[in-house]
Amino acid sequence: KNFFRMRKVYFYVLFFLLFIFIPIKVLADNELIKDLDNPIEILFEIEDWSEISQRQPTILFESNIFKIWYASYNGEQFRIIYGESPDLKTITAKKIINFNYDQSYDFHDPSILKVNNKYELYFAVSKNETNYKILKAVSEDGINFETSPVWILNPSLPWNNKAVSAPFVFYENNKYYLFYTGWDGSEWKLGLSISNNGLDWDDCSNNPIVTYASGPTLIRQLDKYVIYFHSSNASNIESVETNDSLSCLSNWTNRKVVLARNNEYDAKIITDPNTVNINNEIYLLYSSLSLTNKWTLNLASNVEEELNKYIIFIPGFMTSWNKNALIYNLDTS
Repeated sequence: KNFFRMRKVYFYVLFFLLFIFIPIKVLADNELIKDLDNPIEILFEIEDWSEISQRQPTILFESNIFKIWYASYNGEQFRIIYGESPDLKTITAKKIINFNYDQSYDFHDPSILKVNNKYELYFAVSKNETNYKILKAVSEDGINFETSPVWILNPSLPWNNKAVSAPFVFYENNKYYLFYTGWDGSEWKLGLSISNNGLDWDDCSNNPIVTYASGPTLIRQLDKYVIYFHSSNASNIESVETNDSLSCLSNWTNRKVVLARNNEYDAKIITDPNTVNINNEIYLLYSSLSLTNKWTLNLASNVEEELNKYIIFIPGFMTSWNKNALIYNLDTS
């Protein structure tokens, strides 16, 4: 009886060892899957601000910490908040970003960039859903901004004469590439502006570069660039890509849906993607509106977990065995 009891114990130990290892699989190309733990839990450490929703995240990965800036709404105004996360399952909101700017405006749609050890925060301001502008502020730590923001873009062209918003800035080869959203009163579209210093910008003459689109973010993925954005009716997150070098003449093709509304937490609206690429592991944060009208932040990535299919051999156990000894407990020495 003791022998058979031990056999049962060995069986359970072997079964357990077969499944304790969970390898990470990186999906092909830019395929993304939503995290099973969505929405992201917000741990709030800020006093005197009653947050009721989160929107428009932007993200950096530094010193093994995800740093996140997002637009927080308290029922009356939007403010940009800084938070940190070890794993993008929870975000600890630590501080409201203060700007030396007219406080009657909403501050929203942040985009963070680190250049020459300084944090450059690009963001949009608006007042009563009008008077849109895109501003830039610089900081030593990404949290405390001492100087007044600089105004870098405002509505000025037929395709964006009602609003410019949702900036995303990419820095490469000593050039700044500002992808942003413009609105003409009927349709949101994406534009591109390029700068050598981050202050003086040249709008591409062939703007808009993508139609029926808003909220752009860009990553370099192997030998191509990929823009993620949400459709102008906020029903999907989509992407376009190019194998060209970045310029006003880049040919953006292969438009496709990347994420669709298919969960309770993103059933009504899915918007505002922002990405970080860590060794070809892509993490995409986005905001969404649930069936109960709650805005939240969520995670998708090209990394998924799967059960290990490896066979683990335990030395001395069933690697070489004798039926009479193992089953009938006979002495075969």
